[in-house]
Amino acid sequence: MTTHQTRFKFTQANLKALPANDSNARSTDKEYSDKEISNLTLLVGKSGQKRYLLRYSIHSKKRSITIGKFPEIDNGFRFVLELVEEASNGLLAKIQ
Repeated sequence: MTTHQTRFKFTQANLKALPANDSNARSTDKEYSDKEISNLTLLVGKSGQKRYLLRYSIHSKKRSITIGKFPEIDNGFRFVLELVEEASNGLLAKIQ
């Protein structure tokens, strides 16, 4: 993985190797996306802090949920799959 890619397969090694966001960057966080799980992103701050974020839409409104910090949530992207499945089942039940 090169540091210029923003979309790649999330593995422990790839995520650990990500550098802190440039201190001169306009945005606070640099965003990386997982190739395997759509809507799962990892934000890397200027201090080097990394956190998982799940992006989703409800009634055409974009939303996001912070899942947790890397590396505290080991394999957090797998955990997200379970959350998404549970949440989508609950939301579909409420909509129908």
